[in-house]
Amino acid sequence: MYTDSHCHITCDQLYDHLDDVLEGMKDVSSCLIMCTNETEFLRALKLKEADARFKVAFGWFPGDAKTIDDAKMERLE
Repeated sequence: MYTDSHCHITCDQLYDHLDDVLEGMKDVSSCLIMCTNETEFLRALKLKEADARFKVAFGWFPGDAKTIDDAKMERLE
């Protein structure tokens, strides 16, 4: 079994083919989904609820710092 310590399976390019991606992950015993926006985060939470192999991390890129307001920080918390 394998661990994937950093994947982006909830990004648009992969999420649109999620069934194929998950099929290719049959030998993965644990996986940390990295999310860089709220859409990816919500998708990842659904995956985590359905499959115990998944853990979720969420944060913004440093370049996005100017667009992060109090409301976004509250949702993150």
